[in-house]
Amino acid sequence: MNMVKKLSVFCLVLCLTLCLAACVAGGEDTDGGSTTTTASTTTTTASNLSTYTVTVKTENGEPVVGVMVQICKELCVPTVTDANGVATWQTVEDTYKVSFLPNQTALEGYAVEENYYFDGDAKEMVITLKAAE
Repeated sequence: MNMVKKLSVFCLVLCLTLCLAACVAGGEDTDGGSTTTTASTTTTTASNLSTYTVTVKTENGEPVVGVMVQICKELCVPTVTDANGVATWQTVEDTYKVSFLPNQTALEGYAVEENYYFDGDAKEMVITLKAAE
């Protein structure tokens, strides 16, 4: 992937992250000088976060690098696969679906499902892309 594409992907991820942060911050309300967050009824601390990992590879076992993947519940949080084809999120333990953002050059020629789901209490997933027929 050339430098312009890498920079574009980075900027897109940064913009999506900032938008997500703005949505959460937008749920704040003030009441008599005290601030409460209405976007969530639970307090998120480092101790109640879990790591969710998705590895994207080809049928030959090669990592798929630079693909935008998102983990979704009520909101979707995107990230990009690294040099090992791995995307990682730190989030509250829950059931999440995973999907690829559409129209990505790195996915051309592969059959991609619309959504993937973590099995049971699993926090790791391997997505093996097969050549499109």
